[in-house]
Amino acid sequence: MLIARDLKKIYHMGEIEVHALDGVSFQINEGEFCVIVGASGSGKSTLLNILGGMDSPTSGEYELDHQLNTNFNAKALSEFRRKDIGFVFQFYNLLPSLTALENIMLAEGIAEHPLSSQEMLESVGLKERANNFPSALSGGEQQRVAIARALVKNPKLILCDEPTGALDSKTGKTIIALLQKVALENHKTLIMVTHNGLFTKLANHVIRLQDGKIIEDYYNEKPLTVEDIEW
Repeated sequence: MLIARDLKKIYHMGEIEVHALDGVSFQINEGEFCVIVGASGSGKSTLLNILGGMDSPTSGEYELDHQLNTNFNAKALSEFRRKDIGFVFQFYNLLPSLTALENIMLAEGIAEHPLSSQEMLESVGLKERANNFPSALSGGEQQRVAIARALVKNPKLILCDEPTGALDSKTGKTIIALLQKVALENHKTLIMVTHNGLFTKLANHVIRLQDGKIIEDYYNEKPLTVEDIEW
C-alpha cells in the first residue's frame, strides 16, 4: 500500500547541511499497525510530515495506493491530506469553540467519502458527550474525539504522532487499545510515531530510526495486546 524509496530530507542552516532523513526506504502493507520508533532527532517527525503530505522530501519517492506523491504542488498536497490522511496528534488540536460532535463533523464536511460523525463518536465511547466542548472533556476524552475525527474522513492512512504523550499511563493504554480496535474494525492502515519502545511490542511492523537512517525494519509474528505489557 505504501512505498518509500530512498527518501532524503536536507535542511540548510547557514552553510551547514542537516540530513534529517538520509536514504530511507520501506514498504507498509494495507491494514498494518506500524510503529516508527526513534529518539529525538532521529528523523521520525520529518518522516511523518512527508507521509502526511505536510512536507516534501529533498529527493526520493513516496507512493501511497499506487499514487506517486513526491512531486505534488501545494494544492495537490492539500487535496492529498484532505482525502487520504487522518491525523491524530499529541495535543489533540480540537477547536475549543466547537462541541465534540461538531469537531468531528468539521472533518466529515471536507472529506470525499466520509463516514457518519455520530457513529464515529459512538465507536470511541463518547455518545453521551456529543454536546460537550473540549474544555469540559478530560485529556483521554479529547484524544478519543481526535481519533473519531481522523476516522470519519474514511482515509487510506491514519498517522499518529505520539498520541499518548500528553496522557497518564492508564489513559494512554486505553487510547492505544482503542486505536488498534477502531483501525482493525475499519480496515485502516495505522502508522504511529513514538519514542516509546514499549509500543514496538504491539505492532505488526516496526521501523527503528537513528540519525535519519533505518537501523531495523522487522515484523512481529505475535504482537502483544495492551494488557500484556508492563507500563
